[in-house]
Formats: sequence, C-alpha cells, structure tokens
Amino acid sequence: MRRWIIRIVVVLAALAALYSILTPTVIWDGTAHREIVITVLDDNGKPISGAIVATIDDYYRALIDSGDISLKDLLATKLARISDVDGKAIVSRSFPAGGSRGLRQTGSFRLQGVMVVQAQGYRPFESSLRNLLGEMRMPIKTDKLQRKIFLTRVQTDNTTDKP
Repeated sequence: MRRWIIRIVVVLAALAALYSILTPTVIWDGTAHREIVITVLDDNGKPISGAIVATIDDYYRALIDSGDISLKDLLATKLARISDVDGKAIVSRSFPAGGSRGLRQTGSFRLQGVMVVQAQGYRPFESSLRNLLGEMRMPIKTDKLQRKIFLTRVQTDNTTDKP
C-alpha cells in the first residue's frame, strides 16, 4: 500500500512539473519600481552635501516651469531627496515594464524621466535618465541604478570697478 502511495505522489509531482514546463508563457506588463543612487561630487571629486536630487517627468516639469511648485516641494515625495555628507541621495521611481513569465521571469523596463540636481553655489545639472544611464531599456533583473554626477562651481566675479 505504501508503495502505491509513493508512486502516486511521484507521478503527480512529475505531472505538475511537466504541466508547468508545457504551459504557455504568460505575457505581463506593469511597472518596475527601482531605486536610483546618485552621488553628487564637485569637479575635484569631493562630495557635495545638501544638493537636491530629483527625478521628474513631463507632468512635474510643466508644474516647475509654470512656477506652481519647486524642486524643494518634491522633497515630500520619493521623487526628490537631499544628498548626505557623502554626496549620496537615493530617489525612487516607477518605470513601465513588460515581458514574459514561464519558468523564469524575463523582460525589461523602459527608462523615462529627467534627473535634476541643484546645489547652492553650483551650476544645476539636468539630463534624461536614458542619457545618464546610457540605456533606453534595462533588464528586469536590474535592481539598483547608480551614477556619479559632477557639478561645476559657479564662478563669482569679485572684482569691482574702481575709478
């Protein structure tokens, strides 16, 4: 009796494995939530603390351009953060994603949006995420996105006109 039970369990397990292999793959679409780690540095490679680091899309760009909000207003969201003493800031973003799911999940997510960095005494930085990360699409297995951004100090003219 025990042998029959063991055989039935083995056959059922084999059928379940065969079913999962032979079933058609499922196409999925949705979003991929990813963190972007940005390190803000000056021209000499020293960290800049207190810089505002933000990822914005067309909607927020229009609000900022119209003067309805500023980058500082985005600090209440995960779209903007202040760099720490090491110059690091971690912003979160959702990207459109899709792929297939069978025995293993495959697919990619599409980079969208603009990275904006502002720091007192430095020229502002702005670049599309595609240009910054050098890709249009990223594999779905990519967990963390990291980049260093170098800011140029604004030159102040200390000369005065003397008669």
